[in-house]
Amino acid sequence: MVIILAASLALQLAAAVVACAAIASSGRRLAWLLLACALVPIGVHRLNTLSEALAAPAAFSLDLSAELSAMAISVLLLLAVLGRRWIFRDSIKDSAYTARERMRYQDIAEAASDWLWETDEQHRYIWFSGRVEEITKSPREWYYGKSRIEIGQPKEPNEAWQDHLAKLAAREPFRDVEIHLVTPTGDYWVRSSGVPIFDDSGRFRGYRGTGTDITDWKRAEQSYAAVRDQLGKAIKTMSEGIAIFGPDDRLILCNEQMRRHTPAIADKIVPGVKFEDLIDLFSRHVLPPEIGQEERAAWRAERLSLRGRTHASMEFQIKSGDWCRITDTRMEDGSTVIVRTDITELKQRQAELEQERNRAEEASSAKTEFLANMSHELRTPLNAIIGFADVMRGGPLSEVSDKFRSYAEDIALSGRHLLDLINDLLDMAKIETGKLTLVESDFEPAAELTDIVAMVRALLEAKRIRLVEDLGDLHKGLLIHADRRAFRQILINLLSNAVKFTPEEGTITLSASISGQDLEITVRDTGIGIEANEQERVFDRFAQVGDVMARDQYGTGIGLPLSRALAEAHGGRLHLDSAIGKGTTVTLHLPGRARIPPRLAYVRS
Repeated sequence: MVIILAASLALQLAAAVVACAAIASSGRRLAWLLLACALVPIGVHRLNTLSEALAAPAAFSLDLSAELSAMAISVLLLLAVLGRRWIFRDSIKDSAYTARERMRYQDIAEAASDWLWETDEQHRYIWFSGRVEEITKSPREWYYGKSRIEIGQPKEPNEAWQDHLAKLAAREPFRDVEIHLVTPTGDYWVRSSGVPIFDDSGRFRGYRGTGTDITDWKRAEQSYAAVRDQLGKAIKTMSEGIAIFGPDDRLILCNEQMRRHTPAIADKIVPGVKFEDLIDLFSRHVLPPEIGQEERAAWRAERLSLRGRTHASMEFQIKSGDWCRITDTRMEDGSTVIVRTDITELKQRQAELEQERNRAEEASSAKTEFLANMSHELRTPLNAIIGFADVMRGGPLSEVSDKFRSYAEDIALSGRHLLDLINDLLDMAKIETGKLTLVESDFEPAAELTDIVAMVRALLEAKRIRLVEDLGDLHKGLLIHADRRAFRQILINLLSNAVKFTPEEGTITLSASISGQDLEITVRDTGIGIEANEQERVFDRFAQVGDVMARDQYGTGIGLPLSRALAEAHGGRLHLDSAIGKGTTVTLHLPGRARIPPRLAYVRS
């Protein structure tokens, strides 16, 4: 009996110990504490019973059924406690897993580019991830206790904000709500999304969500809106009509000037209308009514063809009589900007200029015709005057006094000068009207230069001017293909000008060079020179450059312009280089005119 009693007591004590251990690990500590408290008195009672049995074994009487029942209860209780112990162990594992998941969630929240937040049931912030401090430069504690409605309320509530408030009141999720935050460190724009939180009983506990900084994007959007507004105002104030069509060729916007230019279809020029439909309306209602169907179809085809080019324009007249220029510019995204300009005044001015040009051409033609008709009448008496003057000048000395001979020489000189002037004027008139015909042939430039020098020799000797000739490249037999008379006229003009504007005892250098088939002849003098700003003007007809050059000199101012025109008629050019006090250099360049005979080419090689 004593053994049974001792075993029962041991089982009860084991159950009590296990129950005490369960108190430390169980979430329901109160229940286990009451159970342990119940077991302890029973164990004390059983310990007293065991003491009595040991003290008087003979007199002790044991209720076997009661002891067996107590032992069975203790075993069951011990098994239950041990089973709960295994459950507690699983609960501990679950708690560790939960802690790891919480840590993982925290790491993700801190590493995310956005920030996470949580509010209570009054929509006051109670938690933020650290990212909010990095972006807004304000501590998280500044947000705590503040309502998202309080710090996110826009200055002018809009429909989107009212919809957001309705979702909050209905405890519904929301997405991409734009909130303007005013913090101690500045203003920020945030895009926020969130979901409601409910506890196990279904009670609303607040919201959790994310926040994205869109400040830079919002400021860029505001800047774009400002630029767009300014662009819109600029388009409205432009005198030209402006229209913008999208990549689908539908109208996006246009200004009032575009509608005002075409009042017949102004009510049809609205956003969304297709470009081709507008062209059809324009062709029917804006073009002049006298235009036939074929012309309208041709105009329509040409207008539509502009759409395929990057930048193109066309001009046409409308039924009001005004002229307009349409310019299409294709953008990279496929949209098109159309600019319509009223060019009526420009067309009127062009018509006036055309009339003036026609009158000038008629006058020039009349002048040329007059000179051509008068050439025979002028040349015939002049030749007679020159001939009689030569006869008078060359008569017997006994019959012609010195005074009379002097008069005859003056008459001959003036007559030749007048004849040269008439010939120059006629040549210039032919060049202006494109009627100059070159009679080209092969001739020796060296021989021509020798004759030209002989012609001006008297002028050189009269002013004691030294002429230096450097014609080494013009070998005997070298030919050039050109108009002989024009060639002589150019060189006579150049040498005569050099003599005219070179002071007494000066120097004139005549040089020539051959490069391939190009011929260059240069006349260089030590004359008074020409100002740099007047060097091009000497090629204007009848120009007299500077008082210094004009003093004590005579001339019509047609020599150099005629020489340049004759050089250009040969495909060449005439170049002048001069400096005051250092003289003038004029170079005649005739490209591709040199002809080297085979025998001469062999000798030169």
